[in-house]
Amino acid sequence: MVTDSSPPVADSDPAAVQFQPIRVRRGFEEIYDRIRAEIAAGRLRPGDRLPAEREMATQFGVSRQAVREALRGLQVSGLIQSRVGVGGGSFILKGDPALVIRGLEDLAVLGTLSYDSLLEARILITSDAVRLVCERATSEDFDRLDANTDELEILTQRGLLGERAHRRVDFYQILSEITHNEVFALLLDSLTSIVRMRIDTSNVPPMEGVIPLRREFVEALRQRRAEDAIRLLVGHFNRLEAHLRKAEQSAASD
Repeated sequence: MVTDSSPPVADSDPAAVQFQPIRVRRGFEEIYDRIRAEIAAGRLRPGDRLPAEREMATQFGVSRQAVREALRGLQVSGLIQSRVGVGGGSFILKGDPALVIRGLEDLAVLGTLSYDSLLEARILITSDAVRLVCERATSEDFDRLDANTDELEILTQRGLLGERAHRRVDFYQILSEITHNEVFALLLDSLTSIVRMRIDTSNVPPMEGVIPLRREFVEALRQRRAEDAIRLLVGHFNRLEAHLRKAEQSAASD
């Protein structure tokens, strides 16, 4: 006689199982995702015009209102543009990097992204960008950085400190471009835009020693001394962050 030596199974408790309500997707969400998938697959390309609202409503089997809501969502996302008049309609757009930049700025304003995390990310990403610059940049690329530093020096000498404060971060936009990598350029520009926003809103006074530091930094780049350039930049970023926080705290107390 064979006996079952396995342990007894405890009675299940149906009350312990909690099912979540089934959520039926709204029509406009499905339309949004399908159009987005067609763009991702390359079957819809920049410049292509989508069918008219009535036709899409028929194709999707939904109301025209659902189509309009989906189109509004696609427009807010920067995927399409709606044009009126003769020859109008909804057209697929080329990707707009400014949307990423604005999104990060909004998160920073809302406090979702801490300044500590933003500083750490800026240091890490810019350090790798500097290594790329040392590998890829041309003499003409370095000349652009020098010209920007010359411009900053002229603004300082003329006492145009407001314009100087706003323009001094242009240096990093050039740095991002001469990585010759559009993804690095987008990431750097996004982080730099937050610094620019903080400078503009806090009325931060000019820092001392920025111009000679930049000249030393560009010289290190020209000589392909990436680690020396990174050391200079990291030190500057840390000093700038302390400078910004001091100005922001002062403005808050006022």
